[in-house]
Amino acid sequence: MSMEQTVSVTCPACQAENACTLWSSLNADLDPAAKERLLDGSLFEFTCEACGHTALLNYEMLYHDMRHRVMVSYCPPERAEQRMAEFEEIRRQNEAAGVSMQDYRFRIVTSQNALREKALIFDLGLDDRIVEITKLYILVQVDRDHPDCDIGDAFFMEHEGRYFFYIDGEENLTTSIPPNMYHMMEQEYGAQLAAQEEEYQIDLDWAGRFLLG
Repeated sequence: MSMEQTVSVTCPACQAENACTLWSSLNADLDPAAKERLLDGSLFEFTCEACGHTALLNYEMLYHDMRHRVMVSYCPPERAEQRMAEFEEIRRQNEAAGVSMQDYRFRIVTSQNALREKALIFDLGLDDRIVEITKLYILVQVDRDHPDCDIGDAFFMEHEGRYFFYIDGEENLTTSIPPNMYHMMEQEYGAQLAAQEEEYQIDLDWAGRFLLG
């Protein structure tokens, strides 16, 4: 189930008090409208009713997609190990109750954009490990073609059935994923991934370790 609460937020621009909804837990299947707001990037937005100032609220959240059997925890980096322990306890309690969690994927992210990205990837029925491997391949090419870009973060996005990466760097770029590239990577690495133990933090660092290891 989802867990939400209404809190009072002081506008940093005009100091007016506003009532805002915070989602400590969001179940995508039970609250599809909130899921869509997460996907479009507006869920964490705060807009002051008095002056119209818009800002981002930052708080931890557990995202649960029952249909795709996924849980994603958004938390600061220093709480990642605690979240891992909590996920292990969820597994243990369910297995003890006779509920298999073997095919569940548990993920930990440390940014709102990464949470949004994971929610989108799983909503599309994709494997986030394949996406990160594909991302690394694309970024190597972008770095070769745009050596002055100074690449920061990169995030998977989708529009009208087409996949692309938004790259945040010295200059912001978007680069399309070539047709069938995801499926080529899936065919190339699928068997190897199936033999690996699941990890909680799947990102570019993970993709680099996987490809080098």
